[in-house]
Amino acid sequence: MFANFGLLDWLLAAVLYFAVFLLPLFMAGKRRMARTPYILLSGVGVFVIAAAVGLAYVASVNALLVGLAVGGVVGFLWLFWSIYRLQDLGWSRKWMVVLLIPVASEILWFFLLIKKGQEPDRLQALLAEMAS
Repeated sequence: MFANFGLLDWLLAAVLYFAVFLLPLFMAGKRRMARTPYILLSGVGVFVIAAAVGLAYVASVNALLVGLAVGGVVGFLWLFWSIYRLQDLGWSRKWMVVLLIPVASEILWFFLLIKKGQEPDRLQALLAEMAS
C-alpha cells in the first residue's frame, strides 16, 4: 500500500502535518479553558474519533475518507483546546511541541486532565475595580 509513495510524497505529507500542527500555535488567542470543560470536550472528542475510525473500519473507502476527515477536524479542534488548557495552567503554548513525541503526548494529555488550573485572583480584580 505504501510502496507507491516516493520520498517527495513523504516530505510533502510531513510538511502538511507540521503546518496543520503548528497553525493552532499561532492562531490561538489568549483564552483559558478550565479542567471540567476540557474533560467533557476530550470525552466527546475521543467518542467522535472512535466512532469515525469504527465506521471507517467496517464500511467502504468513502466512509474511510469521511472518518479521516471527521477525525482530523476533531483532532485539529483538540489542539486548540489543549492550548487553552495550557494557558489556564499558566504554561506557554510552546509545550504543544510535546505532542509530537508519541508517549509524552499521552502523558501531557493525562496531565491536562488532572491538573487544577489557576484560580483567577478575584481580590486583585476587586481592588482594581474599586480603585478606578
